[in-house]
Amino acid sequence: MGLVPTQKAVMGTFINGRNAIDDFLQFATNNGGTVFGWIDSTGVSRGTLSPVAGLWNVISKTSTYAAVAGDVVLANTTGGGFTITLPASGSNKNLSIRVKKISSDSNVVTVSRSGSDLIDGQTTQTFTSQWTNIEIIADGVTNWYVV
Repeated sequence: MGLVPTQKAVMGTFINGRNAIDDFLQFATNNGGTVFGWIDSTGVSRGTLSPVAGLWNVISKTSTYAAVAGDVVLANTTGGGFTITLPASGSNKNLSIRVKKISSDSNVVTVSRSGSDLIDGQTTQTFTSQWTNIEIIADGVTNWYVV
């Protein structure tokens, strides 16, 4: 059984608990919404998602962008192709990012690694067709995987 909140968080408060694999979970509120964070059973921080409002941060972009975990990037390349750069896998274990091309032109959307990370063994993933999308998840070391 996963974490079941037993109290309501108000601004500046925390709710703590454990999930089924004994990770410590923490929910907190701030001016940007709810922040969800976790620490594994060995005490290692596994990151945060912020804000949590359905867990995804949907954002439209028309030029180069540095993505963050939890983003759904709607890429409009009408004005020209551009690159979406992933954050380091090492600080985003088990977190994902989605990218979807929404324009009908033939310009290229490039999803690029950070540092020496790889995306399915490659330095970039590219696509030109409208409605093409990828979801990528970090292994927390140096890899992002297309899922």
